[in-house]
Amino acid sequence: MKRRTFLQLAGASISAPIFGGGVERFGDAPSIQTSPSPEIVVVGAGAFGGWTALYLREMGHSV
Repeated sequence: MKRRTFLQLAGASISAPIFGGGVERFGDAPSIQTSPSPEIVVVGAGAFGGWTALYLREMGHSV
């Protein structure tokens, strides 16, 4: 899925309840497929980057 398509779908799903729309409007939108175990890359080796990597690792993610 292209980044632009993802951002459009994400924006529509967030704004739909606010403006009274529903999911039925986007019935023909492509579904987002994710792998069961995503691989995560933390960019930044500072204190917060290290903490984030540790936290994600403790949650069972592949960092």
